[in-house]
This record gives sequence, C-alpha cells and structure tokens, in this order.
Amino acid sequence: MSTGLHSVVFGPFKSPQLGTTLGINPIPGPKGDCPKDCEICATGTPDGEPAVSRPDKPPSPGVVVTGAARRIIELSKAGEKVAALLVAGDNEPTLHPSFLEITENLRDLRAKWFPKTPLCVAVRTPNVGTRDLLHALQIYDKPLLRFAWGSARVFTAMTKGTPAEYKTLVEVGAALDRLVIDACFVAENSSEKELTAFIRKLEELHPAEILVSTVGAGGKGQKPLPESRLEKIAAAIAEKAGVPVRTYTSEKQLA
Repeated sequence: MSTGLHSVVFGPFKSPQLGTTLGINPIPGPKGDCPKDCEICATGTPDGEPAVSRPDKPPSPGVVVTGAARRIIELSKAGEKVAALLVAGDNEPTLHPSFLEITENLRDLRAKWFPKTPLCVAVRTPNVGTRDLLHALQIYDKPLLRFAWGSARVFTAMTKGTPAEYKTLVEVGAALDRLVIDACFVAENSSEKELTAFIRKLEELHPAEILVSTVGAGGKGQKPLPESRLEKIAAAIAEKAGVPVRTYTSEKQLA
C-alpha cells in the first residue's frame, strides 16, 4: 500500500534508514500531496477511519494517539515485525502544539506492544517556541535530524531558510542525546570547503550515528552524487567524526 502522508498513520513501509517502519504523522497534509494511486485516499486510513486532511488545523492528540494505538496493537497481535516506530511526515512534527503529550503516549504504547522497537522522530525545522520541545525529543531512542550544511550561507541557498533557523538546528541537535544526523548531499553542498565546514559542525553536534545519502532519480531540482563520491564523503566523515556512518540512496525520504 502506498504511504499517504495525509493519514495520521502510514505503513509499515521499507525505510532505507530504519528498515520496516510504522509511521505516525501528527500534522497530515492535504490529500493532493500524496501519490495518485494512494489507497488511503480511496479507502480511508488503515484502521477504517476517514483520512485526516485539514492543513489549517492539526488533529487533536487524542486522534493521533488513538490512530497510532489501533495500528500498533493490530500489528503486535498479528505478530508483525516492526524495526522502528517513526514520528514523521511532510510537515515538521514538532510544530504540533501537543507534541510532548503525543510523544509520551507513543512511548507508553511502544513499551507495552513493541518494547524492543526504537521510537524515532524525523526533525527538519524544530520549533524552539514549542513548550518542552527538548524534553520531548529526549524521549526518543533515535531523534533523526536532517542536517547537511557546513555553513548558514549554503543552508539558506538550498532551503530558503534563514541564518537564525540554521543556528536553531545546530542548537537543538547539540542538546540531544543519541542524536542521529541524516545528511543528504547533492552537488550544491558537497564542495570540499563545505564538507570541511560540515565536519567541523559535527564537533558541536556530537552525534551517535550519521546517515549519508544522496537523492535518487526522483530528486527535483537537485543533482545527485555518484555512488563513488558518496562513499568518499562517508569515509571522510567517519574518519573525522569517529562514529558509525552508513550510506543509502532514496527517491523520497520519509525518515
């Protein structure tokens, strides 16, 4: 089944970073953002409830947790193997006003039904104004931070973000234990100068693991790197950072 990101729960799907993954999406996007063949559009969410598609108002924490609980219990009772429970989506999950409450409930569900499965979150642009954000992120076994820029200049050029947002990414990442850096390199951010600056930033971030990727053939407006170049980048990062580094290529990153 396709993964409709307008659904609160999606998957399980094969994540190149995490393996077989069940996704929980606190802020679903509109139906038009999903694939044309999305079965969720046609049939509703996996538990039979209508798909959630109100971009103007995120679903309540009760809706998110109830949807996740139904699917988690269903998979557990069926004896399904799940390698990760991932909070992610096209929208930044930490922007949900009840992100901490959702996180605490997911932690409890995981402990009961999938005690050996890591609880993960994919963070792009964390909202530092969200109350108790860092406390919530510390609950996750694997907080994955999208970060692949050695300088604010390249960050702003590639993402249209601001230098202040770049600074926030570094500050949030540096405050997290068990941090996993998810770094996607393309032509624009893989010069020797930028890579040297990126490796220096890792000293501030002190990650537990680094994932290195490039875009697949479906990457829009970005030029992917050859596999040989990606492997060289990974080797250079591993040598300097002294932590595990893995590489992958993905058409679209859900995690």
